[in-house]
Amino acid sequence: MRRALPIVAFVLLCLAVGWVSGLTTEAALVGWYRPLAKPSWTPPDAAFPIAWTFLYILMGIAAGLV
Repeated sequence: MRRALPIVAFVLLCLAVGWVSGLTTEAALVGWYRPLAKPSWTPPDAAFPIAWTFLYILMGIAAGLV
């Protein structure tokens, strides 16, 4: 339990930072990213929040273990 507390705290911190950064960059998606001519192999927009959430969780675990 003693080791889990810092890990949970860092995971929550990383997720909060990701959420705030998502809020601040949301306007840019509409403004310039969506109209770009992208290659056919570009992942769908729904893949990005899933991937970034997973990455932020892993970053929080790593920071908590350090």
